[in-house]
Amino acid sequence: MSQVKDLDIGLVIINAGVAETGGVADLEAEKLQALLDVKRLLVLGSRDKFAAKLEARKAERSGLLLVSSIAAELPGLRRNVVYGATKVFVKYLCMCMGYENSLSQGKRSKIDVLCLQPGFVKTKMIKAAEDKGTAMAVVSTEECVSTTLRDLGSEICTYGPMKHERFASILGTIYKYASTVINKHTPTPKAKLMLLLLLKRTLLDSG
Repeated sequence: MSQVKDLDIGLVIINAGVAETGGVADLEAEKLQALLDVKRLLVLGSRDKFAAKLEARKAERSGLLLVSSIAAELPGLRRNVVYGATKVFVKYLCMCMGYENSLSQGKRSKIDVLCLQPGFVKTKMIKAAEDKGTAMAVVSTEECVSTTLRDLGSEICTYGPMKHERFASILGTIYKYASTVINKHTPTPKAKLMLLLLLKRTLLDSG
């Protein structure tokens, strides 16, 4: 904190973490604990270090932005068990902080808390997904930033761009349908392909 003690920081963004792919059967207790510790210590540590500074500013409002993911809404997302679980933790923590801050000791906190749950954003991180053709509903960094700032102070959770909000809604519907099919029948490769094509077509139609 000594490096920033003299700076007037109005917005703190917590967006770092570790991703580990794998299904439930692949989980190792030690690795899972390490990944969860990274997210827990990062989020809670950053919050504790900056909360007092944000609250003490002379400006009328301050902001705390925690970055979750669309993955927090999709338990059917293959091989993303740990990643999705950490993002659920971030979302739930952020929601609790937001509700508590709305009435702290009988008055509203100066800190606006917002959880961002984006889909694919055009950065170097999604290059592998783009190369495989699995990156869908991609938005620019500018659009993601502008729509997120738009919702800061008025929402507790946001997907940011409308394309990501539609993406989450569509994926949720498809996963719900797919889980019903999978529970009753073993899906064929053709059935899986049809679900993917349905998703892509819907996204194209929704803009």
